[in-house]
Parts: sequence; C-alpha cells; structure tokens
Amino acid sequence: AAPAGIFDVAVGAAPTPRPALDHADPAVTDPFAVLGLVVGAVTASAGFREGLLGLVNRGGDADLHGALFGQLAGALYGVEAIPAAWRAGLLRRPLLQDFADRLLIAALAPRD
Repeated sequence: AAPAGIFDVAVGAAPTPRPALDHADPAVTDPFAVLGLVVGAVTASAGFREGLLGLVNRGGDADLHGALFGQLAGALYGVEAIPAAWRAGLLRRPLLQDFADRLLIAALAPRD
C-alpha cells in the first residue's frame, strides 16, 4: 500500500508538512521525493523519449525512476508515445502484451 498521502504528492500537494526534500536530486530515497521526481519528469517532458532519457541520465536509482516514468507516461500518453524502435526491440512482446491484457481484464472484473 502507498504511504498515506502519496497520491496528494503526485498531484502537487503534500498532505502534511514534511521535511524539505530536493526533488531534483536523483539520489533521494524517500518515496514522496521519488514520486515527486518522476511525476515532475512526466509533466515537464516534451515526450516519452525525451522525458525518460532525461530522467534516467540524471543518475541515482535510474532503473526505478525509469520504470515509474514508463508506467505513468505510458498510462498518460499510450503505447504509441513510446518510440517505435523501442517497441520493436522489446523481447517477448506478445507474451508481455498478453499478460498486460489479462491483468487489465482482471482489474476491470466485478468484485464480490
């Protein structure tokens, strides 16, 4: 489960006063700061490629930041925003697409 208030941070408002965090520092480990860093990169980017490369090339926990960026930007802009060459080079793409489709179906299924 996400820490209380993390979704408020994602849209730019901290639920309670917190210590000052440098959202520009890629070495941060605080979940609020990491989310702020990634959301900031998504909202400030000119596109998927530019935003992702700009974020991961800053260093820090680049694989985590890149994964979070990809999830948020992918959900926001859709798969077509990902450069075609990157999509074409994805290993086991049909398996991943099938798995993603099944996850979506399960998420949308009525719950008892």
